[in-house]
Amino acid sequence: NRLLDDAGLQTDFEKAIALEAFFRTPGNFVYSTAVVPGHGASDLADWLLDPTSDNYRVGYCEQFSLSMAVMARMLDIPSRV
Repeated sequence: NRLLDDAGLQTDFEKAIALEAFFRTPGNFVYSTAVVPGHGASDLADWLLDPTSDNYRVGYCEQFSLSMAVMARMLDIPSRV
């Protein structure tokens, strides 16, 4: 929350657009359907945060939509997949 507050983002809409931009920034993520199977909170955390993970920031709509929904909820923005 502090990072978004420092950026001057106040409304849920502004924060959601910032999340979208994070996922759409070239070089941050790779869209691919060739991912190693796995489900769960630890897999999602690895996908987002662990560069040594098999699927680090490589995925398709399932990974992207879930990640954005979880991150939005962490910012108190109502969301669902």
